[in-house]
Amino acid sequence: MEWFTDPILCQRRIDDLHAQPAYATAFAAFQDGEDLSQPQMKLMRQMERATARLAELKGLSQVASGDRKRPWEAAVDLTQLPGSDRLELTRNDDGKDKGLRKQFLETQHHFVAHSASQLALNDAKKELEGVELPETVTLALEFLSETAEKGVARAKARAKILALVSDKGPEVGWKICEKLERKSYADDEEDEKLMRKAEKEVKAEKMHAAQAAAAKGRTKGLGRGLELSEEEIGEAIPLCEQDVPVPRVAGRLRERASFWRTFVRSSYVMSWIERGFNLKFKDGRAPPRVHLPNHVSAVRHTAFVTDAVQECVLMGALREVPSKPRVVLPLMVDDSRDKLRLIFNGKWLNAFLIFPKFKYEHLQPFVDLLRRDDGLFYFDYKSGYYHVDLHEMSRTYVAVEWQGRFFEFCVLPFGLAPACWVFTKINKELVGKWRGLGFRVHPYVDDFAFAVRAPTLTDPSALAVLSRIMRDVREAGWLVSESKSQLFFTRALVHIGIGIDLEGGVLFVPEKALGKIRACVSDLLRLFHRLPLRLVAKFAGLVNAQWFVLGGVTRLYARAAAVLIADTLTWGSWASHVPGTDALRTELEFWLTDGFRRHQRGIWEPRGAGLQLETVHADTSEVAWGSWLEQSFGGPELLGHSYLTMSDRLKSSTLRELRGIFDSLRAFDVAGRLRGKRVLVICDNQAVHFVIESGSRHQELQELALAVHDFCADHGVVLSSLWMPREFEARADALSKIRDHDDWMVNPAIFRWADPWIAGGWRHTRDRFATDKNCLVFDSAGAPSFNSAWHCPGTSGVDTFGQTDWRKHVNWCNPPFRMIGRLLLFLQAERAAASIVAPVWTFQPWWVLLCPDGVHLADCVVQWTELQPSADTFLPGLGRANEGGVGLPDFRVLLLRVSFDEREPAGPGPRCTLGGCMACDWGRGMRWGLPFMQAS
Repeated sequence: MEWFTDPILCQRRIDDLHAQPAYATAFAAFQDGEDLSQPQMKLMRQMERATARLAELKGLSQVASGDRKRPWEAAVDLTQLPGSDRLELTRNDDGKDKGLRKQFLETQHHFVAHSASQLALNDAKKELEGVELPETVTLALEFLSETAEKGVARAKARAKILALVSDKGPEVGWKICEKLERKSYADDEEDEKLMRKAEKEVKAEKMHAAQAAAAKGRTKGLGRGLELSEEEIGEAIPLCEQDVPVPRVAGRLRERASFWRTFVRSSYVMSWIERGFNLKFKDGRAPPRVHLPNHVSAVRHTAFVTDAVQECVLMGALREVPSKPRVVLPLMVDDSRDKLRLIFNGKWLNAFLIFPKFKYEHLQPFVDLLRRDDGLFYFDYKSGYYHVDLHEMSRTYVAVEWQGRFFEFCVLPFGLAPACWVFTKINKELVGKWRGLGFRVHPYVDDFAFAVRAPTLTDPSALAVLSRIMRDVREAGWLVSESKSQLFFTRALVHIGIGIDLEGGVLFVPEKALGKIRACVSDLLRLFHRLPLRLVAKFAGLVNAQWFVLGGVTRLYARAAAVLIADTLTWGSWASHVPGTDALRTELEFWLTDGFRRHQRGIWEPRGAGLQLETVHADTSEVAWGSWLEQSFGGPELLGHSYLTMSDRLKSSTLRELRGIFDSLRAFDVAGRLRGKRVLVICDNQAVHFVIESGSRHQELQELALAVHDFCADHGVVLSSLWMPREFEARADALSKIRDHDDWMVNPAIFRWADPWIAGGWRHTRDRFATDKNCLVFDSAGAPSFNSAWHCPGTSGVDTFGQTDWRKHVNWCNPPFRMIGRLLLFLQAERAAASIVAPVWTFQPWWVLLCPDGVHLADCVVQWTELQPSADTFLPGLGRANEGGVGLPDFRVLLLRVSFDEREPAGPGPRCTLGGCMACDWGRGMRWGLPFMQAS
C-alpha cells in the first residue's frame, strides 16, 4: 500500500494496470456492456481506486503549486528550500529515497506554513505603521515573528540535510549531519570541507570495523554504531524542534543549563541537568549481570520495533554499543490501544533501586484559585522523559537488545521506577519560578494547565503571560507536543481527564470518558458469562479515575469489580476469564442508567455558613439503636432511638451499626435540618468508617452503604465519618489518644508585641486555630477565646470554617501552613479580616493569592511585617503532643493583616517582598534584604 500515500507510486500503479493485457480485455468488455468475470471486476475496481486516490493526492500536493492556498501561502517561494528541485519530484528506482521523500514533503509543508506566517506578519506591520500599540501587543507580534523566523530556519536546515543524505548516501549523509549540527549549518566552502572530511571518516570507520571483525572471525554489525558520543551530544544543536517527526531530545536540558541556574535551588536537580541522573542501588551493590529475552509481543511486531528502535537512536534516547552491557532488559509492545507502543520493561532492575515515595500535586488547590474571568490553556511535553539524561555510569544497567545488537539508554526510559520522581522534581523548579511570578499552574507529570486573568480571550496582557511562559519552556529546552496542547485561551478545557468549565462554574466528566465507561460497560454485559479480567480492571480504573468529580460513588459502585479482581488473582492471572456476579451486574447497570445523573459538581461551592457542620453520635446495641445530634446554629440538640427488626438483630455488629447510622440520618433530617450541610458521624466501630467511605465485599453491607450514599446525594449532604474508641462518651480519654502534629504556636512574646499594632490598634478577640492549652487571645474577663478542631474546655466553637461570627471579631490566625489557601478563600467569601502568620513559600499554590505578581503583596494585605527568625519563633504546644522544640525555621516568616472587610481601611504599609524594589516606600523598623529560603 505504499502507492496510497505517494502520488508518483500511485501514477506508476495506474500505468502498470494499463499495461496488463487482462485489463485491456476487461475495459473493452465493460465498454461493450458485457458481463465481467470476478478477476475482471477486481482489476476494474483496482483501477478505479488508484485513479481516485491519485486525484486526492494531487489535490493535497497543490500546496507546492499555489492552488487552494491563502494569499500568503501562494506567495511563498519554494525555490528557497534546499533540495526542492530533486526530492519533491524524483525517486530512485530501488526505493531507497522513499523515507527521505516523506520527510521532505513534511518539511516543505512546515516551510510553507512558517513562511506564510512571516509574510502575513510583515503585511500586518506595514498596516500598523504609525499606530501606537500597547506594549503587550508589540511583545506578542515580536514573539510570533521570532517563532516564524525560527520555523523557516529549521525547515531550511532540515531540507538541506535531507538533500545531503540523498546525494551522499545514508552513512556519509548522516555523518555530515553531525558535522553540520556542530557548525550551525555552515554553507558553501565550509560545507564542502565538512563533506570531504565526513567521507574520509566513514571510509576509515568501515576499514577499522572490517579489520576488527576479521580479527574476531565474524562480520556482524559492520557499518553500525554511528551514534554521537555523550560529549558530542552536549555540544550539538538539535536537528529539528517540535514540528519535525523525529526530534533529537537528548542533551537539550544540559544545553540550557545556564538558564536553569538562574532559578534552580536544588543542587540535586542541577546535577541531574548538567551530568544526568545517576542510579542508586540498595546497599550500594550493583545488580548482577543479566540478559532477559524480549517479550513475545516484540517478536510479533518485528517491523514496528525495528522502526521504533531506530527512531529512539535518532532522538538520542538510545545508543548502540559494541559489547553486551551489564544489564539487558526486555522490550515489549502494547497493542491494546489504537496504535502500537514500545514498552521498556524495567521491573527486574527496579527491585535493586533506591528511590523515595512521593505524591503528585492534587488538583483541588488549583481549582480553588480559579475565577470566572480566567482564561485557561494547557500544554504537554513531547517525549518528556527523554529530555532528562541518564548519567554515563548508569547506562550499562539500562540496556536492551534487538536483532543481535545492544543499545544503552542515554535518557530516562519509561518503565524505570525513579523516572517519574526525577522528572517531577525537575519540573517543580520551573513551576516554582512561575508561581513566584504570580502565575497559577497545575503540573501533573508532563501536563501543565494554567489560569490567567483574561476578561476577553484575546486580552493582550493575558497573551503576554502566555508568551512569557512558552518562552521559558523553550529556553529550558523542553519540546512541546502541539497536537496534545491548547496554546490559546478558553473558558473550558479537559486536564488530566477532568473537565473544567468556568462559564458554567462546574467540574464535569468529559464526554470522551463517559463514552469509554459506557462502551466498557456494554462490553462487560455482552461478555458477562465469560469476562476477561483485564476488561473488569479497565472498568474499575475508568470509574475510579472520575473520583474527583463524582466523589465516593466511584468507590461504592466499583466495589464488586474490585472484589472479583482480588478473588480471581488468588488462583489465576490477568489473562483469566471469569463469570460475572449479581453484584457486578448491579454496578454495571447503575453506570448505564443513574451513574452519571450527577456527572458534574460546582467549582465555587458555598463556604462558611453555607456548609455548616452537623455532628451525629451513634451507637447500636443488640436490640436497638440510639443517637444524638449536637446542638448547632441549625437547631437544638436532638435525641434518636428505635428498635431493630428481628432479622437485623441476628446480623453482625457492623451491619447493626450501619443500620443505626442510616436510620439516624433519616430521623434527624427534621424540617431539612441536615440538607445542604456537612454531616460528621462518630461511632465506635472502625469497620463502619471504611464501609461508608469505600463499600464492602459483603453484599448486605454494600447495599446498606449504597442506601446511605443515595440518601446523602438526594438531600445534598456531604457525609464523613470518624471512629472513636468504645468509651467515646468519655471524650477527654478519647481525645487524649489523638496526636496532633500541628500542636505548635507562635511565641507569646511576639504576639504581645504585634497584638495592638498589626490590627490597626485593635486588640484581637478570637484565636481561630487553637486549643485550651495554646490559646493566645483572652476576653475582658480573662477567659480564653478560641476555636478548636475538637471539643475541649473553653472552646467557642468547633470547626473554625463553620463559624459565622468572623466579621464580629478581630481574628488571630496561626493556622497549619497547608490550610493557608483555604483560609484566604474563606476570608474572601465571608468578607472578613484576620491577622495571619504565613511562611514565604513561593512553591505553594496559595502563594499567588498573597503575591499575585511575584514581588508585591496583594491589595487584601493592609499591613505586614517580617518576623526575626530564631529558635524561639515557634514553640511546641503546651500539651507536648509535638515532642521536642520546633527549632530555627529555614524560611522567611511574615505576619500579615489580610482584610476583605470594607469597614477596615487600608494601611500605609509597604507591599514589596523583595529587597530592591524602587517603587516601594520602605517601612521603618522592619528587616529587609534577606534571600528567599524555600521550605520543602
